[in-house]
Amino acid sequence: MSGRHGRIAGARVNFRLPPDLKRWLEDRAAGRVRTMTSELVDILEKTRSAEKDPHNVRTLGRKQTGPADASPALCREGRAA
Repeated sequence: MSGRHGRIAGARVNFRLPPDLKRWLEDRAAGRVRTMTSELVDILEKTRSAEKDPHNVRTLGRKQTGPADASPALCREGRAA
């Protein structure tokens, strides 16, 4: 979804970031010779793709659903079903 001059066409969103997270994003974008916006869009698109992949072993943003996701301490205490 690129507009003129390679810019991303889409909704404008304003939000606050903790200072350390902002510095991390600035450094990451600069290292890849990108704007912060394009770097953030790339991170979000990759995260969304990873969440859609049923074979992905990562559990980004997913709720715990059972014993496989339960903490070891809860399993030892017999609390996990």
